Amino acid sequence: SAAEIPSLLSIVQELVSNALDASAAKITVSLSGGGLDSISVTDNGYGIPQDSFSLLAKHGCTSKPSCLFARGNSLASICAVSKQVRIHTMTSDDEVATMLSFDTRGALVNKRAVAGNIGTAVTVLQPLSVVPVRYKFAKSQLAKIGRDIHDWLVRCWMANHHISMSLSSGMAGSSGSRLTMSASLNLKEAAEAYLGSKCSGDCIFFEHQWSRGELKGATTAGVVARKGAVVDAKRLSPLSVSINGIPCSSSLLPNIRTTLAGNRMDSGTIATKKRFIGFLSFGIPAYILDRSSHTPLFVSSAIVEEIEAEVAALVLRAGEEKVVIVKNKLKLPVNNNHAGGMSQSVSVPQLRSFKRTSIHPLNPHTQDIVPVSLSIPKLFWSLSSPIIDDAVNSAAPARVICWLMADGRIVAPGPSCQPMADVDDKAHLCLLWVNDAVIALDTNALPLKAAPDPRSLVIEISPPLRPYLCAAKI
Repeated sequence: SAAEIPSLLSIVQELVSNALDASAAKITVSLSGGGLDSISVTDNGYGIPQDSFSLLAKHGCTSKPSCLFARGNSLASICAVSKQVRIHTMTSDDEVATMLSFDTRGALVNKRAVAGNIGTAVTVLQPLSVVPVRYKFAKSQLAKIGRDIHDWLVRCWMANHHISMSLSSGMAGSSGSRLTMSASLNLKEAAEAYLGSKCSGDCIFFEHQWSRGELKGATTAGVVARKGAVVDAKRLSPLSVSINGIPCSSSLLPNIRTTLAGNRMDSGTIATKKRFIGFLSFGIPAYILDRSSHTPLFVSSAIVEEIEAEVAALVLRAGEEKVVIVKNKLKLPVNNNHAGGMSQSVSVPQLRSFKRTSIHPLNPHTQDIVPVSLSIPKLFWSLSSPIIDDAVNSAAPARVICWLMADGRIVAPGPSCQPMADVDDKAHLCLLWVNDAVIALDTNALPLKAAPDPRSLVIEISPPLRPYLCAAKI
């Protein structure tokens, strides 16, 4: 529990995240004694149903759907490191509200009916008092912790600007002791409300939704300082990133900070915290996030690089700058014709054992539809891709591009292609083109009876082939 809840900030983060999951339109955070006496988070969400009361503070118990990656440990861990936790809640089906009290073991020690409104208020009394070392450290760093809570709440509101948030630190004279942020229609309005109206002319605003590939359905909205503009970041980080409404470290996109800062402002801007670079908010499908992580992480670096390339292209298009991004010695023109499409990744990780795939010479008997040579310097195979699922479900016909042979040859499909029954003449992969994507069929592992006819120009993507398919990003 002490690892789950290491600080006062982590308590605020967990309780605010719970309020967001409850579809709250208004969240209020109150700190007494800077948070050492009590922390209270109140929301007007849908409340907690009564049949969940007994398991509310038990480890591993959660009513949230699996797509939210909930582990059911936050409230139990908060109880374990605090003197007492009180929860005041009411749903639309309840006639009266209920006050619940939990001890350090997460046991329900008191329950009574009270007056109240629909929503939930969680009050943590003397947080971290059960862990004396943490409590003593928090007491010595109280001013800094207060600033961290303030800054995180601002980032959280920017990522969830459709709701209103407020903070009261309970420490007279402290910076940012009271903070009120009203609901905004979009990120542009939220940025102008916090950074000032001058932000409208000094910043670039954009929104985008991916329409294909592994990021199909993902969305992004951003505000980035224009080239040469000097925008005061106030209490925001120079570059802030959020995923699905949760503020995250900008290290999730390791190259985007350098790209944006290098294209937008001078080098001196990067080193100071007073200059605003940008705020990026992403809505990411659950299947491309790492479920094992407590905070959102992407399942592969290929997705990270794809997002970085797309965001950089969006910023340049929004700023009407026709620039070519140079990265890893490859050039990606961003002044392309597709305004809403997905830019190609500039580089992608290598495929496990295929760390260097050389240029393969062609079989002299190949047809013109096959390229003269095939070079795959870096490759990433995605086994769980929605592209494959769509192809299998729709039984889409896939055009055979070529066969990659064990001896390094590229063999074209068609009537002149001979059966590959000989072990020395076996194909490793069959490259297919389906739904505007490259898919590889692992013919080396495919059962002989399920192997497609090498003379076929088109292969039907059937369910039995699903375990042997993977989508390629080149």
